[in-house]
Amino acid sequence: MGNKLSRKSKTRLGFAIYFVVVIVPILALPTLNRLNTAEPFVGPFPRIIFLMLLDYLLVCAGLFALYEIESRRGDLL
Repeated sequence: MGNKLSRKSKTRLGFAIYFVVVIVPILALPTLNRLNTAEPFVGPFPRIIFLMLLDYLLVCAGLFALYEIESRRGDLL
């Protein structure tokens, strides 16, 4: 018989996959070298700065969502 994952484990596994999907494209050097250009501007920022800020915001949003989910379930400890 296979072991079933608990609700807490499933949530953390889902967020681990989310963080890998968000962080790895920025850390992959070929992708980073291709995106590292000053033009075009996205709003007031060069494209690479905008993508870094977007990545940081997605990581912060994921951490906040994980905290809220575990806080409401009582799984923080």
